[in-house]
Amino acid sequence: MNKKILLVLLAMLLTFSPSVTANAVSGQCEIYWMTSTAYGGSGVGAGGTEAIQNSLSNIGYDAIRYQDIHAYYVRKAMSSDAVFAIVTHGVAGRIVCDDDTTISAKNVSSNSSNYALAASFKSGDFSSMKLAYYGSCMSARTDSRYGNLLSYTTSTLGASSALGFYNSVYDAEATYFEEQLFSRLCSGDTVSEAAAAAKAATYSKYSDYGEVDSYKIYGTSSTKIN
Repeated sequence: MNKKILLVLLAMLLTFSPSVTANAVSGQCEIYWMTSTAYGGSGVGAGGTEAIQNSLSNIGYDAIRYQDIHAYYVRKAMSSDAVFAIVTHGVAGRIVCDDDTTISAKNVSSNSSNYALAASFKSGDFSSMKLAYYGSCMSARTDSRYGNLLSYTTSTLGASSALGFYNSVYDAEATYFEEQLFSRLCSGDTVSEAAAAAKAATYSKYSDYGEVDSYKIYGTSSTKIN
């Protein structure tokens, strides 16, 4: 074969060969948003959950978004998630789900509307989870009876990382923060890098943090989801 033709054919093969994505990922990701008005709050709305879903789907995750789901069903599926995210109301030690049911770390038998992680999972059951995002007010706080969701999710159940807020956050700033957080995570940032960038971007947009600067990371802050 003519050497010139051979070189042309080789160049064509290289040009049209399918590319391989360096950071291709897979796994189940469940994203929840709750419109509950429990604990005196107004309905949270969708927050940044649509953007979270799009960011995760775009890099290969099977990302599904749900609205107003009972705590029993939210808790039930968590051990299968590579990434878990919820946007809702919260108080120290608990996050709110549909019908004013709640999820906590520790079991409180006197509260029949609360669904504790400790009552359903054993040590290491979240070992396949890279990140749990508890997008609610005070999700990073410890309650003497209900415990600390972020600590229990990582230290006991084995998730790589968990992120939540110590203070009560403002809706607009929290929405923008979580949109930026997951955009950066899906671009390859670590959890700590993404959170710092999202915090800075929120202040740049609103000239105020809206308390998102009270975020806390438990577990391994150098975790990447992409």
